[in-house]
Amino acid sequence: MKTKNYFLTLFIFSLFFFSAKANASNGFSFCYAPCDASKGVKIKRTYSHSKSITYKSQNKSLLKNTTIEVSYQDFLDHFSVGKTRTILNLQEPVMMDIKDIDDTGTETQTWVMPNFNNYTNTKIESENIGINVANLRDSFPNPTHAFLSDENIEDIYQLNEDELFFYGYGFNDENGALIEKYDYYVAQAPIPLKWGLDYTGEVTFVYEADPQIDSTLFVQHYDVIAQGTLKTFDDGDVDAVKAIFVEIENSYKNGVLFEKDSIEQIVWYSKKGHYLRGDLKDPWNKMGNVELKNMSYQKINTNTASTNDESLQAIKMFPNPIAPGKILTIESKKDLTSFSVVMYNITGQKINTLRFNKANNTLNQIKIPENLSSGIYFYKVVDKQGVTFKNGKIQVK
Repeated sequence: MKTKNYFLTLFIFSLFFFSAKANASNGFSFCYAPCDASKGVKIKRTYSHSKSITYKSQNKSLLKNTTIEVSYQDFLDHFSVGKTRTILNLQEPVMMDIKDIDDTGTETQTWVMPNFNNYTNTKIESENIGINVANLRDSFPNPTHAFLSDENIEDIYQLNEDELFFYGYGFNDENGALIEKYDYYVAQAPIPLKWGLDYTGEVTFVYEADPQIDSTLFVQHYDVIAQGTLKTFDDGDVDAVKAIFVEIENSYKNGVLFEKDSIEQIVWYSKKGHYLRGDLKDPWNKMGNVELKNMSYQKINTNTASTNDESLQAIKMFPNPIAPGKILTIESKKDLTSFSVVMYNITGQKINTLRFNKANNTLNQIKIPENLSSGIYFYKVVDKQGVTFKNGKIQVK
């Protein structure tokens, strides 16, 4: 079931809790707790990603100036396994100059985002754990990516050449077991994002034996209205596009509109993985310095110059899988004696910091703890300052 509040927390602002339990009936139906089997309260969703994508102008003399495009390859990089993201959410309205709407695609705008550190904010850290180890990988059709936050919240996505689709999320306990899961089903972003894009996607939830409503139609609309430079407070200047995002929620009973709600936002996406958004009523008729509410800033943490050192990126670890108590060898052109390997379980909890034994030419070795349980673990190779130079996963058998 959709939870609008969660959309404002992990792309995003706050969590709205309600329990969910998978039901093995046909077509991804769910029974939501408290689940009264005698009433047969179930939902079904149609999610065919019904969408239309058009561009405002096919005039090449105008579109030739559309130089900024957040492409499928950009999103693949943002969502690559091991990448981390930081999410900051503001608790108070903030003023920001959003400029105007570019009707021709010929402008280049500059947007200065507020310094989130100057306001009351909440912070979430998460990491792409890989879909193969995600608890929710079998709960949705053809998921491709999963992120796990430091609050043990797992997000599930499908990324393809047309869109980034957010399926839903779940909560894991301290042992990594799934305890709750929720549907969301929203087109997080059409792809590619560039000036002139006009996108509409629809998802319908059909409720069985619900006394109040029969179905809810969710319509998501993206309208990319400008391109230029987003000046971040923490990561420098980045190429970005600006869009209007609207989600309309229509609930029906016996074919009659029962309730209607909507979200209207201004959204920025950068090629490097910075996502900024804020609520703004009637965004088509707003420009200049405006008040944005529920602002959320998400960034994919990019590699430092040191991270791009080929001698570190080309390291090999073996054997993998490995048994507890055995020696893990890391083959690298670089002496890693001064580095450490930090290990995490699938819930994102740090469980060990392992030091390298005396270097043997290009072979660096560590011992896997004897009491380590079997399972999938993630690792980071870090320097003395804690900067990550290499990450990946390893299986203990």
